[in-house]
Amino acid sequence: MNRTTRNRFLLGGLVLLLFVVGMVGASSLSESLDGPDAPPEPPPLAPDEAAVPPVVPGVAPESASATDGSDAGSAGEGKGSVRPAELPAGKTAPSLVPRTYERDGSLGGPGDPRAGNTPRFAPAGSSGGRSPGFRPMGRTKYAPVPEEPGKAVLEGVVKDRQGEPVSGAVVYRVKPDVDVTGSGPLSFAHVRRIARTGKDGTFRGNGPGGRYLVTANLKNLLNRRRGLDTGPGVMIEVAEEGTKSGIEIRLPFAVAELGRIEGRLLDPEGRPVRRVEVFVDYFRAWTKKDGRFTFDAVLPGKAQLTTRKTGFVGLEKEIEVGAGETVRLDLELALADGGSLILAGTVRDTDGDPVPNAYVYVMEPGRTIRSGSTDEEGVFEFRGLPDRLAEAGANVTIHAKGHISASRTAVPVPSSSLAFVLEKAVKAKLLFRNAGSGEPLVQYRLEFRRDLDGHPFKSATHYSKDGSYVTTLPAGKIYAFVEAPDMEPRSVELDLVPGEEVREFVVEMTPSPE
Repeated sequence: MNRTTRNRFLLGGLVLLLFVVGMVGASSLSESLDGPDAPPEPPPLAPDEAAVPPVVPGVAPESASATDGSDAGSAGEGKGSVRPAELPAGKTAPSLVPRTYERDGSLGGPGDPRAGNTPRFAPAGSSGGRSPGFRPMGRTKYAPVPEEPGKAVLEGVVKDRQGEPVSGAVVYRVKPDVDVTGSGPLSFAHVRRIARTGKDGTFRGNGPGGRYLVTANLKNLLNRRRGLDTGPGVMIEVAEEGTKSGIEIRLPFAVAELGRIEGRLLDPEGRPVRRVEVFVDYFRAWTKKDGRFTFDAVLPGKAQLTTRKTGFVGLEKEIEVGAGETVRLDLELALADGGSLILAGTVRDTDGDPVPNAYVYVMEPGRTIRSGSTDEEGVFEFRGLPDRLAEAGANVTIHAKGHISASRTAVPVPSSSLAFVLEKAVKAKLLFRNAGSGEPLVQYRLEFRRDLDGHPFKSATHYSKDGSYVTTLPAGKIYAFVEAPDMEPRSVELDLVPGEEVREFVVEMTPSPE
C-alpha cells in the first residue's frame, strides 16, 4: 500500500469514527418528557388546513406543528413571570445572535473559535464561551403561517346518491391553480377544508376568488392511499369578495346503505387485548380496554381487515359487508414471540396515587418485545414472555401523560412486584409578546433545557394566532431559549411549581434594530 492510499484509508476511517461518535452522543443526550406518543383514539382522517394525509397501514401520521393554543386550559391559573436566564459564576451570558453558515455548511462569522467545523450548537460571541444557540431546523426556522381562507362566500348542499341530504359531511375546495382534469385521487396538499354540513345537509364557508373545484367527503369514505377522490366535486367561479350560492354536491354512495363492523380481539388465553391498531382498507381504529373496536361507516362489498400490535402476529381477514349490515367478529391474536414468563407491576406517582393508562414497553437490546398500558389501578401485566429473558432480564420503560418517563434495565424476569414511581410534570403556557407594541408574536421557535448550558430536551417551531405555546415540562427550574422573526433572541428562566394545573408565563421580546 503506497503512502497516498494509506493516507486516504486513515482519513476515511477517522471520518467514519467521528460520525459514529457524534450519532451516539446525540442519541444519548436527547430525551423526551412525554415519551413516544402511543396512539390516542383515532381522530378523523380528513385533511385539514395542514393537509394531513390519511393513515394507511405501515405509515405513521405526522403531527401538525401549528396550533392556536386552545388546549391551554384556564389561563388565569398559575400565572408566573420570567426573568433573564443567569449563568453560573465565571460563565458568560448566552448569545443568541443569528449565525452565518458558509456554503459548505460550516459555521462562520467573526469571533467564532470553531469556524470551519459543524458543531451541534452555535458558538458564543467574541468571548469565546459556548452558547446554547439553535440548530438549523428544515427549510424554514419557524412554523408556516396558515393560508388565508379567502373572502368569497360559498353556499350549497351535499346529498347522497339517493338525493337525501347528508349531515356532517366535510366540504373542501381545491386550490385555484391546481389542474383537476386528470383521473385518480388528488393530493391532500391541494385540498382545503371550508365547512361542515348541518342536519339539513347545507353548508356555508369561505374561499378565494377564482375558478376551482368544490367537493365533499363523509367519514373519510372518499380518502384514498394517495389523496382524496374528488369525483363528486363541481367547478365553480366566484368573484374575490362575491357569493356563490346553489352549489350541489352529490356523494357516490347512499348513506342508508353504509355497513358497520364491530369486533373484539383476544389473546391466546382469551383475555382482551387493548391498543391494537385495526385497519379496514384505509381506515383505522384502536381496541379499547375490553378489546373491542368499531367501524361505523363501511361501504358495501368486500373489505380487508388487518391488525398491528407489538408482540402479536398480524391478522389478515377478508370481510363481506352487505348494504346496511352490521358484521360482528371475535378474533384471536397469536403471540409473535411467546414463552412462559410473566412480568407484572404497578405505576404510581410521588403522592402514591395510581397512574392509569401509562404506556409500558418491555424491551431487549434493539427491539420491543411487548407493549401495553396500566389499568385504572395503575397495574400492568405481561404473560407469555419469551423464556430467554430469564437469563439477561428485560428493559422496561414507562411513559405517562403529565409525568416524567422512567426506565430500568436488566429487570429480572419473571417478576410480579415491579414498582415504578413517576415524577409529576407541570403544564406550562407561554405567551410571546412584542415588548414595544404588546402584540402577540405568532411565529417563533424555542428550545427547553434543564441546565443553562446543557443540551435541549424539547424543541419546537410554532405558529399560533394568540402567540401562545402550551407544553408539559418537569417541575423546578427550566430554561427556555426563544427566537421570533424581527425580534432579538431571548433566554428566560422558568420556575415550575408542582401541583399547579397550568403555569402561565409572559415572554416579552424586543424588536431587532433596523
